[in-house]
This record gives sequence, C-alpha cells and structure tokens, in this order.
Amino acid sequence: MPVANFNISNTTPFVNENVNFTSTSTDAFDWSWDIDGDGIEDYNTANITHAFSTPGLYDVTLTVTNCNGSHSITKQVNVLGRPIIFVSPTVSSGSINSCGESLIRTFTITNSGTEDLIWNTSNTNFTTSPSNGTITAGSSQVVTVTIPPYDVLGFYTEVFTINSNDPTNPSVNYSININQTVDCFGLFCFSTGSDFSSGQITDSGGETSNYNNNENCEYLISPICVGNITLSFSSFDLSDLGDTLYVYDGINTSGTLLLKATGNTLPTNVTATSGNMFIHFVSDASITAMGFVANWTSTISPNTPIASFSISSTNPKVDEDIQFTNTSTNSTTIWEWNFGDGTTSPVQNPTHTFSTVDCFDVTLFVSNDEGCEATTTQEVCVSAKEEEEEEEDEPQEFAVFPNPTSGIVYINLASKEFEFIVYNTIGELVNYGLTKINDYQYVVDFSQLSNGVYYIRVNAQPFKIVKID
Repeated sequence: MPVANFNISNTTPFVNENVNFTSTSTDAFDWSWDIDGDGIEDYNTANITHAFSTPGLYDVTLTVTNCNGSHSITKQVNVLGRPIIFVSPTVSSGSINSCGESLIRTFTITNSGTEDLIWNTSNTNFTTSPSNGTITAGSSQVVTVTIPPYDVLGFYTEVFTINSNDPTNPSVNYSININQTVDCFGLFCFSTGSDFSSGQITDSGGETSNYNNNENCEYLISPICVGNITLSFSSFDLSDLGDTLYVYDGINTSGTLLLKATGNTLPTNVTATSGNMFIHFVSDASITAMGFVANWTSTISPNTPIASFSISSTNPKVDEDIQFTNTSTNSTTIWEWNFGDGTTSPVQNPTHTFSTVDCFDVTLFVSNDEGCEATTTQEVCVSAKEEEEEEEDEPQEFAVFPNPTSGIVYINLASKEFEFIVYNTIGELVNYGLTKINDYQYVVDFSQLSNGVYYIRVNAQPFKIVKID
C-alpha cells in the first residue's frame, strides 16, 4: 500500500502568493490533489505550486495510489488577506516656464488586494493632496502633487515615496522630471531669503513685469560671517496708494527700521550692521506697478578668524611625537585637523605621530561662534628613523658579505684601526670605491670591476670575493 504525505512551503500565505506543495509519499504511482477541499481534483502531479485568490482556511488533500490501493492525507493552509498597492503612472514630466506657476501632476493609488490599504508620503519638497489615506479593497485614490518653482533654471528630478501596509511592497516610488526654463532666485514671494554675500532681489514680477495685488512677502538676507550689508536700488516704482517696502537691520521686523518706501522716488542706499537684513513688501488690492530692482553687497566680518598653527618639527622621524599648536586669531571655538594620513582630530592642540615615510599636507579648519571660518595648510615631511650607532666598546663581529656579489660588499670590522687593500688573482692592486657607514662598517663597490675572483685584505687577512653580474 502507498503512504501519502507532503510538505507545504508556507502554511499562512497571503492572497495571490505562490505556495509550493511537495509530495513525500512512498510507493506512489499516481497523485491527486484537492487544493480547496471541494472534493474535485485540481492537480495530478507529484509536486505543485498554487496561489489562493481568496483569504480563508483551506483543507488541502493529497491522494496517492498504486496497484495495491490508495491512501489520502489532509493538511490545512490559512490564507491571509492583504492590501496590494499599485501606483500609476510611476514616472511623469513637465516644465516650469514662469516663476508665478507651479507644476501640478497627479497619480493614482489602487488597492487590488482584499484588505484596507493604509498609505502616507515622505517627500518634503512636494505639496500633496492628500498626503495620506486609507483605500478599501478594490478602490483607488487620486493624489495631486504640486511643485513650486526652483530658484535656478535647470533640470530636476523629484522622487515621491508612497509607504503603505502592503507587506510585500511597503514602499513605491513616483518620480517627476522637471525642466525649469527661468531663474526665480531673488524674486519676492517665490524665494524667502539668501545666505549669499551679494546678490539681486526684485519684486514678484521680475525686472519686466508688475508685481501682484494682495502680496505680503518677506526676504531675509543672512550671509555667514559678514559685517555690514548694503542694499542699493537701480529702479523703484510702487503704487503709493498702499504698496510699501520695508527694510530692517536684523532677522525680522523687530530689528531697526532702515527704510520705508513707496511711490517712484529711488531710495538711497541702506546698510545693516548686524550681519542680517530683513525685507518686507506689501501690496493692496488696487493698483500695481513695475516694482523694484535692488542689489546687496556685504563686507567681511571683522571677527573672521585667520587660521594658523605651529609645528614642533616639520621634518620628524617615523613614530616621533609632533605637537601641533593652534595659533589662529579671533576666538576660534571649533578646530578640525586633517593630518593627511587618513587621521583627524577635533582637539585644539593635538599631538600626532606619522607611521610612514612621506610628505603630508596637514590642514587646520577653524570657526568661531559667529560661523566665520578659515583654513590653512602646512607640509610635514617624515623621514626614517636613524639607525642607532653601536657603542664603541661593543664593536660588530668581523664579516665580509655578500659573496658572490654583483657589485656591493659590506665589511664589518672588529676594530676602528685597519689596513685595507683589494687585488686580483695575479696580485695586482685594483681600483674600488669605499664608503664609510660608521666606524665599524664600510661598503666596497665592485660594480666597475670585471667578473672574476678578487681578494680583500683587511689587517693582513685575505678574503676571497667572486664578482658576477
């Protein structure tokens, strides 16, 4: 008699998830699967793959037969419902051709599963409506995406991520490719500020168009580490019935009022000494005009640090402790050292050692509480450690090496006092190069001699040397 049995790859699958059923029956010639407990054969092979389309508890029965009879076994599969997210389209494109227009696109989120789909978005560059929601099984929701103009013309790509409770696809991306054909930097009501040390600012209509009615816009000029900011106007035309430009020395309207202007008289230059300039423009609901064009410049803060440092040795040996001392001016509070060998330090006056022979560019970056920054670099060249000279009362053991040689022979002496000659096999003295390493070691250069046998005599003791290439 056959014995039926089988394995299930997942007994708690989600709807539409493939499940593998593998027969482990013995003595079976034929297999009959009833996958949904309705008494009808669904498959007749030993091993099958099936995806359940509806959640629920299913009785899966395998019946096996041979010439001696049949045997059946039933196991259960609990199919779980789930939401299934589908986003269409996943990519779109568009153009921004005016600083007064935003790019608007829509996409659709569809739930093709059997449970509620709960979703939300995660991109702060977008304005979305809605930004989250719940979609019932078989339903859809349209999402509108609004992208305001960028400061600078160019090509941009924004990626919009939809997170959901779909267990097999928890995050889906929607992308928008944008071509902006105009610059909008420095336009009131489209840009809120700048940290540049100089630049231009105009009303919302730019240099060639009127501003709009009912505007109430602000612009903060706040460069890092500047002293004075000066604003100068090249054109000025506001309706004097209720349209006014205000300029303050500070980060908001609580600063000192430097200018309140309307009409078409070109204002004189104004200067903020706090390092920040706040500009506020309002227009009423009646007449508009060409507006204004202004440029700002700034001076470097007198508190800008001058980066500098001293080094205990710019030519140290390997593994020698080197002291680096910050000597920068103007109350630096942050120090960032880069020693050029892959190591750094935030300490004001660090000690450092170099482990390899090389030249390194050591850079110090400093800044102070005003955000003023400076950088300087010096070179440190590291050399090898000097070999310690042997004590005179402990001379080296006498030796001549290597032998044979292709050119260089080292001679270790047992005494500072010696007599030294080199001659060939017929007793003729030969020329050679002799270099002193220390009192007890010399180098003999045979590289200019022909190949053959030579003798080195040291203090009347001859040594045979073979010269080869």
